[in-house]
Amino acid sequence: MVGQPPCVISTGGMAATNPDNVLIMKNHGYIIHIDRPLDQILSDIKMDRRPNLAGGTHEDVIDMYNRCIGYYKAAADFRLDNSKGYVMGIRNLTELVENLEW
Repeated sequence: MVGQPPCVISTGGMAATNPDNVLIMKNHGYIIHIDRPLDQILSDIKMDRRPNLAGGTHEDVIDMYNRCIGYYKAAADFRLDNSKGYVMGIRNLTELVENLEW
């Protein structure tokens, strides 16, 4: 996707913990940290759909969150509060992306 028209790429999976990944992302666009409270993540996470968490527990999610959240915050050019539900999150993300200078 590098070099293509603007698009949104969702990383997750600890991508922001690797400095090489962060450098590539920063050199080709903006990094938006979509921030959501841990209790909301725990309430609806589908462990079997997350390769890094398959067979894990909520304690594993908490541990991974605590190990990774600092990397995501540090890498981000923008933070988006996604604590008010899906519809509001999409609206806020759309507004943010539409106002970026490409």
